[in-house]
Amino acid sequence: MWDKIALFAAGMLILNNIYVCKSTGEYGDYLSQISAACDERQGFFTVYETNVDRTYMWGWSLPMEGVLAQCLDGKTGLKSVMIKGFDADWWESFDSDDINAYGDFSRYGITFDFGNV
Repeated sequence: MWDKIALFAAGMLILNNIYVCKSTGEYGDYLSQISAACDERQGFFTVYETNVDRTYMWGWSLPMEGVLAQCLDGKTGLKSVMIKGFDADWWESFDSDDINAYGDFSRYGITFDFGNV
């Protein structure tokens, strides 16, 4: 009996790992889409101005994802930031239209190059 339980548990672990690997790859593709959208623009822009797949968009994380995607691509002088444009704006904890709401990233070597937009 214990061997069947162990076999079942091992099977579930393998299936879970496959799902996690698939989801991680999809999220990486999503961040790449956001980074590409940021490369095409300057200043603030909404997600509705892009063709980014909205599968992984959550209201509480959306304001920082444009910054994150660019930083993960190794950019340090950010020229654009994706803002709101999400159906559940009330999830947001800060005004993403305000560049000062993003805090000071200079200690990480990251600056915003588009002035007071």
